[in-house]
Amino acid sequence: MNKIKFFIINLLKKIIVKFLRLFIRRNNRYYMFYAKMFKSGKIYEDVFLHNTKYLFLYLTNKKEKILHITWLCDDETIRSNLKKHGYNNIYSQKSLKGIYYALRSKYWFYDFDPYTIKTHLIDGATLINCWHGIPLKKIAKDNNEYPIRPFIEQKIYDFFKKKTDYYITNGEFDSSCFKTALSAEEKSLITLGSPRLDVLFKDFQNAEMFMEKDFINIKSMYEQGKKLFIYMPTFRDTGKNISSWLKSDRLRQFLCVNNAILICKLHPIDKNSLNFELGKEFYKMDSKSDVYPILKYTQSLITDYSSIYYDYLLLNKSIIYYVPDLIEYQEKCHGFYRPYEELTAGIKTYNEDELINAMQNVIDGKDDYKEQRKLLRDKMFKYQDGRNCERVVEWIKSLDNKEK
Repeated sequence: MNKIKFFIINLLKKIIVKFLRLFIRRNNRYYMFYAKMFKSGKIYEDVFLHNTKYLFLYLTNKKEKILHITWLCDDETIRSNLKKHGYNNIYSQKSLKGIYYALRSKYWFYDFDPYTIKTHLIDGATLINCWHGIPLKKIAKDNNEYPIRPFIEQKIYDFFKKKTDYYITNGEFDSSCFKTALSAEEKSLITLGSPRLDVLFKDFQNAEMFMEKDFINIKSMYEQGKKLFIYMPTFRDTGKNISSWLKSDRLRQFLCVNNAILICKLHPIDKNSLNFELGKEFYKMDSKSDVYPILKYTQSLITDYSSIYYDYLLLNKSIIYYVPDLIEYQEKCHGFYRPYEELTAGIKTYNEDELINAMQNVIDGKDDYKEQRKLLRDKMFKYQDGRNCERVVEWIKSLDNKEK
């Protein structure tokens, strides 16, 4: 009965939209941005993050009056904050204006999961997936745990699903992943570079929105001459807590002696939290903060299996991999696209002693992995110039010219 109800409701919506589109025609000067992030179960929440955020900021800050740029968002807090900063075209997808601009916009940009988009609103639009990172772990259909729908349910889903027209990629590696994981066709893969990577090369007006406190504090520590390490582990499906080493007295003493701060940021869907007293040698970021505006202020990244380290390669700074559970993780995770050693560029540490020794090498200016980082960086990124947003916009203009 639920499937029948789903079919009837969405069929009615599809018919209504078809009717409305007789009067509301899509215009290639109208751009729509939309971002929701996985929270838990089948629940997604609105965010102002990832590639859509930076492409939106790039276009609106340029103040191109020939374009009408809209962010579609149901979260009142996000809408209010954006409007306070002068971004007025922010609407709920349930509002009349939201529906109007959704139907009016020729280009739709998203970067997480197509399931989050109300499919009846994108009928006839050009749907562009900017994604949210180069895959390390297998994603979507490449993941053995990817849910397979029953035949009839899949047919119903396919009937209402709007096919993604284009995928923005960084190079051959993530393009190959999208082919198998997202069923992307070769002609739909456009290598232009992820828009959010531009902030590693230059400042973006209002990039620190929703993370003002973190941005001000971390930039202040940098200006005071503090040596900043940032710790960003990925989440474990098992819920395992791998951050207890932060309680170490030896680590605290090391940071104190070296005038260093360890910035800690867990993955937003990590089941754990840093709810214990860390001390003044540590700085705890909100797990939902955008880390990209502050990465350039850090001296080194400490991570494990998070794809953040691919992007960090563009800064050409030391990367330390802290992987005490590597064997266990390989056995229980979704699987890597390539052997872990092949996809990493930096020292691997497996216990506290090795980790602190690696941090000491960073303090001392010892770096034996520059060439390895360059090789991996060149493999992952076709473009390394901070002009990805510009390329995306020029490419969209070329689409317009083809249609004329």
